Amino acid sequence: MDLIDKKILKIIGMNSRASVNYIAKSIGKSKETVNYRLNRMIKDKTILSFYTNINGGKLGFYYYKILLKYKTMNSETEKVMLAFLKKNKNMVWVGNCDGEYQLMISLLVRDLGELNNFLNSFLGKFGNYLYDKEIMQITSFDVLNENYLDVNVGEKSSMREDVTCSKEDVAKIDLKILRILAGDARIKLIDMSKKINMTAEAISYRIKNLVNRGIISNFKTRIDYSKLGYLYYQVLLSLNDLKVKQKIIDKFTNHANCVSIIEFIGKYDLQLEVVVKNVEELRDILDDLRKDHGKQIHAYTPLTIYKEHGAVVFPMLDEKR
Repeated sequence: MDLIDKKILKIIGMNSRASVNYIAKSIGKSKETVNYRLNRMIKDKTILSFYTNINGGKLGFYYYKILLKYKTMNSETEKVMLAFLKKNKNMVWVGNCDGEYQLMISLLVRDLGELNNFLNSFLGKFGNYLYDKEIMQITSFDVLNENYLDVNVGEKSSMREDVTCSKEDVAKIDLKILRILAGDARIKLIDMSKKINMTAEAISYRIKNLVNRGIISNFKTRIDYSKLGYLYYQVLLSLNDLKVKQKIIDKFTNHANCVSIIEFIGKYDLQLEVVVKNVEELRDILDDLRKDHGKQIHAYTPLTIYKEHGAVVFPMLDEKR
């Protein structure tokens, strides 16, 4: 991983639909060089996927995060459980972690009844293998730049996604476009036009409109941080004083190691996703956080994410709704 690779990752991390021509001009290299390096990073799975952040609140959905502690979980049972979760229509993301919890789940539901149905089905099959669980509703996401790469390629501000917003009317054709972009943010307009029988120009106009309406928040790249020599942590914060929440958000919005911030209703109030070179760097971040806001923080729980089991940005998105 050299400086050129890092610059490419930074640009597509800020906008995964950035064209090869744009990337080449931005870093002063040929299109052939950019293409070769992009394809190499896709092949070796440094780049896991290109995805579109869609504001589910504007489509009438709610986001939840579930933290699980294992009790009598063996490897075979865990494989069965993970297969069950990955096939579930509500599932957005599943990840193994070290620390106070052993598994994290992010999911989408239309209402509390759908959440209850998921929990009844999941816990009915695997509840005996679990010691404890925490369920939190997600209220907002802050998606940040890949600043840990420490390269300057034209900075872009963070994007906040408030998922407590009101539902909006969305045309069926727009839902088709969202469904395609959710799975592949870099798909070419000409290839999209073949899938939905619409001109590339008309699709481009509709994508821009979805961005302007805030239904599409941004286009991102999922990276395997371990391939770059980094550790990936999610730090959960429970606050004594919620008035300090915005100060912490502001602090980490511009933090070199923070890649996203999530707000919750539940046991924890905030989640900081950080990428660090080593444990000592994480410890420095937490020490600095305690120094500034130690009296307002009730508890913090750092979790090492060591395996992600795929991600489906919008698993239930279809034109039939």
